[in-house]
Amino acid sequence: MSDRLTDFLRMNVIVVGLANVGVGLWALISPHGWYRTFPGLGHHWISALGPYDEHLARDAGSGLLAVGVLLVWAAVAPNAGLLRPALVASLLFSVPHLAYHVASADDLPAADNVVNLVLLVLAVAFPAALLWASRPRGEGSPRAAMDANGMRVQPVSPRDAGPLLRLVYRYSRRHYGTVLGAFAPTSHHPGVLRGTVAMELALQRGREVDWRLKELAATRAASMVGCEFCIDFGSALLEHAGAPPEQIAELPRWRESDAFSEVDRLVLEYAEALTRTPVDVPDELYAQLAEHFSTAQLVELTAAIAFENNRARMNNAFRIGSQGFAARPEAPVATF
Repeated sequence: MSDRLTDFLRMNVIVVGLANVGVGLWALISPHGWYRTFPGLGHHWISALGPYDEHLARDAGSGLLAVGVLLVWAAVAPNAGLLRPALVASLLFSVPHLAYHVASADDLPAADNVVNLVLLVLAVAFPAALLWASRPRGEGSPRAAMDANGMRVQPVSPRDAGPLLRLVYRYSRRHYGTVLGAFAPTSHHPGVLRGTVAMELALQRGREVDWRLKELAATRAASMVGCEFCIDFGSALLEHAGAPPEQIAELPRWRESDAFSEVDRLVLEYAEALTRTPVDVPDELYAQLAEHFSTAQLVELTAAIAFENNRARMNNAFRIGSQGFAARPEAPVATF
């Protein structure tokens, strides 16, 4: 399904969500008024179906408000990981709601019933279509989803995977279109996988340091270690984080390039200092960094660089190669 159609469906899901929010607030704020006059303009779709019950009216309002907020939130921020759960939650409400009104079609005047059913069908159709459009692609074995040529270890098969590993595979397919080769080694060790996922989430959700700066430092560290997968994947992440193309292309020659700011240069120098063996961060460099970053920010930045070293060396040990996420910039392995 095209991106344009997906965006169209997402906009309509927002409309459905806002409608639920409006109706839910109405039922919460004025339950009796909602019961007597919904949907307005002289029509009475609720009172025609049974006696008034304030408890049920407020409960219905709370449910509609909750589903509406969840739909709008998920549709405007799809990267938050809420979209598909929100769509499923909406359908769990909308499908039985539609089924009830189809079975009770004689309770409303014919014209009102047609309008009501059309709206209820749309409330099912748009979330269902977007749920289909956002389904994970490539559900086959992760062994077929990656270029395993030269890899020293193959990923655990989905049928043999535990709950966390299956979740990792689904997340990878949904966000990256394939299972990342970097998951192959840790798929064989649930404890290491749990620790890796926890660290990845901590760094991904960290907001102390600009994402572009963290990816800039991590990709430079990966290039020094010579991790093909990390350079490929990091370059794609840099582009997604808003790094200009010239920064990505000139990252190996950052000292001679005009594409980097003063802060960029400090971060890159810090990444190199942390990646060299032995690690040597001069007092002067640390003092310059402290002028631009708080202690919490330096902790997050240092963790991002150090963990990239962990990733890169793990991938190199198991010969995890590039998966073609981005054109690889020149990145000769540094001599320490």
